[in-house]
Amino acid sequence: MRSSDSANSTPDESGWHTACDSAFLSQQLSFAVVPLVQFTGDRRKMGDFVAPLWMRVLAWMTAAIIVVLNLQCLLSVFGWWG
Repeated sequence: MRSSDSANSTPDESGWHTACDSAFLSQQLSFAVVPLVQFTGDRRKMGDFVAPLWMRVLAWMTAAIIVVLNLQCLLSVFGWWG
C-alpha cells in the first residue's frame, strides 16, 4: 500500500505498531513535565531561583494540556475515542 493513496484506509500492521509506539512514547512527556513543574515551583528546593507565580500557573496549564492531549492520543489509537 502506498502512502499517497491511503488517506482514510486502515493502517497495516507496521502502521499500527508505529501508532502504538508513538502513543506510548508521547506518554513519557507527562512523566517528565509534571515533576519538573513541581520541582521548579518548590521554594525549599529552588530557593531564590523558584519560578514566579505567573510562570508556575502557565507551566501547570501547559502540563495539563499535555496530559489531556496524551490521554486523547492514547484513547484514539486504541479506538476508544472518536
